[in-house]
Amino acid sequence: MIDEGSKIMEGRYNRLVRCPFSGKARTMTTEQRLTLAQISSEELNNINNVEYWYQKGLKAVSPFEKIDPVTGFIPSNPPLTELPTTHEVWDILASKLPELMRTNSVTEYLAQMPCLSAMNLPEEFIYRASVIIGSAAHAYAYAENAYCQQTFHLTPSSAKAKERKLPISLERPYQELTQRLNRAYPQALIYEFSLYNWKFKTGSQPKFNCNNLTKCLDNLELLVPIFGSEVERRFILNFFMTELLAGPCAGLIVEVFRCVKADKQDKLCSVLLEIGDHLKRCNLMLKSNIPLNENHHNYFNSSLWSKTVAPLWAEARHGEVGISGGASPFFIMLDNLIARDQYEGNLGGQIINKGKDNPLSFTHRHFLNSIRKIQLKTYITQSKNPRLNHAFIELCRLYNGDQGYHAIHRNIVMGYMLVGTACGRGNTNSGTLKWHDNNAVLQLDEAFEGSKQERDLGIDANKRTFKCHLVKSRKIGNNTKELVFDVKDKIFRIYPGDKVSVIPKNESSRVDFALEKCKNYNFDDFKLDKWWHSFFHFNDIDIDNHSPQFIINKILTYGDLSSFDSSNKQNISDIGKIINSLRPLSLRLYSISSSQYELDKNAELRLTVGLLEYKNKNKINFGICSRYLFNLEEQETVNFYLIRSNWNIPLQDQSSLVMIAGGTGISPVMALLRNRPSLEKSNNILFFVTKDVNNFYYKDEIDKFVQLGNLSFYGAFTRDCQYEAKNLISSKNDIHHLLIENRNLIIEQIKNGAYFFVCGKMGFGQTVRSTIKEINNTSEQKMCSMIANGRYIEELFTTHQDEKLSVIDEIDVIVNPDYFVIDNNVYDISAYKYEHPGGAELFLSATEEHYKRQHGNCPHVNNILQSLHIGRVKSRSIKDFALHQRDFYHQLKDLLKVSCSSLKKIISTTNIQGKDANTIILYELAYMTLDVYLRPIILIVMSIDTISKSEQNNSIISIKNLLNYLNVDKDDYDRYLERIKNLKQEYIYYIWSTLKEAGINLLITIRDITKFYLDNLTDKDVFGFTTEIKKECNLYFNRLYSNPEWDVTSDQLKPSYSKDHNAEIATTYLGSSV
Repeated sequence: MIDEGSKIMEGRYNRLVRCPFSGKARTMTTEQRLTLAQISSEELNNINNVEYWYQKGLKAVSPFEKIDPVTGFIPSNPPLTELPTTHEVWDILASKLPELMRTNSVTEYLAQMPCLSAMNLPEEFIYRASVIIGSAAHAYAYAENAYCQQTFHLTPSSAKAKERKLPISLERPYQELTQRLNRAYPQALIYEFSLYNWKFKTGSQPKFNCNNLTKCLDNLELLVPIFGSEVERRFILNFFMTELLAGPCAGLIVEVFRCVKADKQDKLCSVLLEIGDHLKRCNLMLKSNIPLNENHHNYFNSSLWSKTVAPLWAEARHGEVGISGGASPFFIMLDNLIARDQYEGNLGGQIINKGKDNPLSFTHRHFLNSIRKIQLKTYITQSKNPRLNHAFIELCRLYNGDQGYHAIHRNIVMGYMLVGTACGRGNTNSGTLKWHDNNAVLQLDEAFEGSKQERDLGIDANKRTFKCHLVKSRKIGNNTKELVFDVKDKIFRIYPGDKVSVIPKNESSRVDFALEKCKNYNFDDFKLDKWWHSFFHFNDIDIDNHSPQFIINKILTYGDLSSFDSSNKQNISDIGKIINSLRPLSLRLYSISSSQYELDKNAELRLTVGLLEYKNKNKINFGICSRYLFNLEEQETVNFYLIRSNWNIPLQDQSSLVMIAGGTGISPVMALLRNRPSLEKSNNILFFVTKDVNNFYYKDEIDKFVQLGNLSFYGAFTRDCQYEAKNLISSKNDIHHLLIENRNLIIEQIKNGAYFFVCGKMGFGQTVRSTIKEINNTSEQKMCSMIANGRYIEELFTTHQDEKLSVIDEIDVIVNPDYFVIDNNVYDISAYKYEHPGGAELFLSATEEHYKRQHGNCPHVNNILQSLHIGRVKSRSIKDFALHQRDFYHQLKDLLKVSCSSLKKIISTTNIQGKDANTIILYELAYMTLDVYLRPIILIVMSIDTISKSEQNNSIISIKNLLNYLNVDKDDYDRYLERIKNLKQEYIYYIWSTLKEAGINLLITIRDITKFYLDNLTDKDVFGFTTEIKKECNLYFNRLYSNPEWDVTSDQLKPSYSKDHNAEIATTYLGSSV
C-alpha cells in the first residue's frame, strides 16, 4: 500500500520531471530525486513563478545560489582567497598549479599530497574549496589524457579515460564536496570554471567598471589559474564578463513577468529595449575581448589556446560532461525568454543532456526554468501591438541575428576550433561533437546553423524594414537637405554610427516608359520569380492578392532599368523573362544624425542627404537614391532598415574624441556631438572641411556647441576665402594642410589615447590617414593597431567615378589568397584583413551575405569594396575546345574556384595570418592537391580527341603538348612543381588535417564528374582506350590519399586511419611526383 508521503513525492515528481527546455517527459535523474527531497510545498506551489525564485535568489547566502540585481548570477562580493589553516594544503596546491603544469609534475605532487576531508570545512569556505579541487581534478586529467601524450591524433583516448581514476587526495574531497553542494555527481560546473573563479588584481580598485570593458577585464584575474597564462585568463574571464554584463537582465526579466501579468505594454517595450542594451554590450565585449586580429591588444595565440586551455575543461572522469557554453545561465536565460522550443540539433541535444544532469544550483535552475512560463512571444503575438513586436524583434536580432551574439560567438568558435583540429583536437569539451573523420568544420558549422534555426521561432530577426513617412525637410546647403522622419510607431534604439539603408525607387516617368514597352504583353502569363518574391518579402513590400500588372509595376519601380532599355528589341513573349531577370537597385546608406534623446522625445529620425550630380559622356546625371530622397514630399513613405555600427566610442566618460569630417560626412559627427553634449571642449575636437560657406552644414548648432564650451572647432573651405564668425573661424585650405597646421594638437591627442573618427569620401579618408601617419611618424603597423583597437574609425563613402580597370589573369586570382572575386571584379583584401577586428572573416562573411542576397542587403560592404577594387578577371580562352570538352572544363574550373573560395574562408577564420609560413604552406598543399595531382586527369580527359588522333598516327603526346593545348605555360607549371618538392615535412605535419577536410568533398565531386563523363563515352568505339583513362584516374586518386582502402569507384569514400596516418600522408605527398 502506498503511503501518503509517497503520493506527495509522486505528485512532485510529475511536476518536476519534464525537461525544463523542451517540456518533454523524461526519466528522473539522481539529482532530481535529490531535488524532490529538498523542495518544500511552498516552493512547489511557486515552481513556475519567476518572481518568487528571483526573490529567493536575492535572499540566498550561498554564492552558488545568489542572484544579484546588478551582477546577476555572479556573487557581488569577491570570492574568498584563503581557506582555514586546517586546509592550507589546498591553498598551497592552488598557488602551485601553474608551476606543476609547466614541469609536468601534477601527478607526482597529488600522489604525495595529504588527503583532507571537506566535511568539517565551515560553510563559507566550501565554494573556494570546490574551485580548487575541481581545477586540480581537471589539471590531473589533462596531464594524463591523450591531449598531452598523443599530440597530433584526432581520436581521443577514450580507453584511457575509462581507466583513469583520481588520486585519493582529490577523490575523497571531490565526493564530499559533491554531497555538501547537493549535487548528484562529482564534477566541476560553470561556478568552478568561471562564475566563482575570479578575483580583483592586487592593488586594483575592488569594483567592476562596466563602462570600460577593457579596463574591467584587465582589473581581474583567476582565483585558481591552472596554466597561469594570459590565454587562460582571458578565455575563462570572457564567460565571466558575459554573465556580468547580462547580470541586470535577471531583474529585468522579472519586470517582464510583471508587465505581462498586469498587461502594461508600453512599459514592457521599454524593459525589452533595456535588455537589448545589455545584450549589445555583451556583443561588444565578445568582439573586443576575443578578437581574431593579431593587431588587437587583446589578441592571444590560438594555437596555444588549442593545446592548453581548449581541452582543459573536458571530462575529468569518465562519463562526466565537460564545461561548455551550453551550461551558461546567460544562454539558458535568453533561450527561455524568447521561448525557444526546439532542441533537436547537436548543440540543442547538448543543452538537453546538461538539463538532465542539472548543471546549475537549485535556485538558479528553478529561476531560469520559470522564465519559460512567462510565454512572452505568445503574449506579444496576441497583443497585436506593433511597437511591442518591434521591441521583441530587436531583442531577437541582438541575440540571434546575423550580427547578434550567436553570430559573433559562432565566428570566434569556428576560427579557434579550426586551429584546434589542425593541432590535433578531436572533440568539444562537452563531448557532444566529435570528429574522427574529415568533416570537422562541416559538423561544427551545421551544428551552429541548426541551433540558429531552432532559435528563429518563425521570426526573421534580420528583417527590420521600417516604413516611415517624411514630416519635415529643410535645405541646409547647396544640394543638401536634412530630412526628418516620423518613427513614433517604431520601437528601437540608435547609437552614433548607426545607418539606415534606403530602398530607392525609379522615377515614375521612367517606370511609365518601361511599362509602355510591355503594353502588348499578356500580363496573365507572368509568373513571379522566387528571387523577386524573396526581395518583396524581405523588404516588407506587399504584393499578395495583387494582379500581375501591379507586380510588374513594382518590379519596374524597384528594379535596375539600365539593362531594360534594349528590351524593346526582344520578342514580346520574352518580356516576362526579362522583367524577372532585372535586379533591384542597389541600396544606399545614410548615417543617422539624431541622438537617442531626440528619438525618445520627438520620435524623429534625422538624415543628411546630399544630391549626387555627375557628368557621364558630357551628360549630367543624378544619383538615383539621392534624387529620390531629395524630391520627397512631406508625408511620403520611405522603406529603409537599420544597420548597426560596430563603434565602441565611449559617450559618457572623459575620453577625448577627434572628429574629422568632409562635406556631408558631418552627419554622423552630429550624432556623436548630440550624444556627448555635457563634455568639455577639450574632449570634443572637430576638424571640418567643406566647399564654401553655403555648404557649412549645421553651422548654427556647431556654433552653439562652441559657445557652451562643449567643442573645439577647426574649419576650412576648399573654394572660399577665409570665413570668420564670433566663435567659428575657417580658412581657405584643404584637410591635409589643416591637420598639418594643428600637428601639435594631433600628436598630443594620439599620445593621450584619444579616439579618432573620420567621415567623408574615400579620397578624403585616405588623405586624412596618410597625413596623420606623416604628422606622428606612425608606422603602418601602429596605424593598423589603432584601427583594430577601435581608436581610429573610418566611415567612408563613394560617389560615381569613371575609372580605368586593370585586367588580372584568372590563374593569379585563384592562386593569390588575398584576392576576392565578385561578379568578375577583383578585390585585394590584404590590407583590410589586418586592420579590422575579425580580419578577413568580417569581410568575407559580409561579402558572402551581400552576394547571397544579390540585391545589396549589406550595402555597407559596397563602400569597402570600392576602396579595395583593383580590376577585372581575364579568363583563359578555350575557343578551340570541343563543346563536350568545354562543359567538362567549366565544371572542373568552377569547382576549383568554389573550393579555393571555401579554403580562403577557412583560413581567414583562423589566426594564421596571410604572411605566415604556415599559410603559404597550406596553400601550397591545397594547390598540390587541387592542381598538380588532379591536373593530369583534366589533361587526359580533355585531350581525348587529340590523343585519339595521335594514336591513329602512332605519335606520342607529351605533357608539353597537352599544356600548350590548354594554353598553360610550361615554365610556370615546372616552377610550381619545384616549389612543391621543397616543402618541409614538419610544416605539412601540422596542417594536414585542415587541408584534407577542405579537399575531401572536392575529391568526391571531381570523382563523380569524371566518372559520369567517362561512363558516357564508353559506348563510343572511337574512345576504346577509356578503360586506360579510368585506370589512370584511379592511380592519381590513390596517390592523392595513398591508402588502399580508398575505393574511388564506390558511391562513398571510406577513409581508414592508422596510428601515424598524418605522417604517412605527408611523406607520400613529398615523395610523389606527376
